[in-house]
Formats: sequence, C-alpha cells, structure tokens
Amino acid sequence: MGALYAEEDGRWWLNVVGKGNKPCRLPVATEMLNAYDSLPLILNSRGNKLAGVTDEAAA
Repeated sequence: MGALYAEEDGRWWLNVVGKGNKPCRLPVATEMLNAYDSLPLILNSRGNKLAGVTDEAAA
C-alpha cells in the first residue's frame, strides 16, 4: 500500500521495482483508482461471489 501515493497536484503514482532491480514510478489512471476502491485486494476462494477475506484469514 505504501507504493501507491498522490502528489500535491492530485496525480497518483505507483512505485515499482523493475528488471535489474531498478526502481520506477508509474502513473495511475483514474479507472485503476476506481477499481482499487471497490474491489477487495485479497479475494475469498470459496463460493461464487466476489468477497474479501477476513482480517484473520489474511494474516
């Protein structure tokens, strides 16, 4: 989560480490931010419905 951040001008960026262990900063599109807010990061594999796992299951 610390790799995703906003600058003062409102643009969002994602810090990644690429080939050769080189750091890179990627711009984040508005569509990605919208999906990020509405979709759980870790999904439950049981059942047919999109649902996040509990805090205990993620630990």
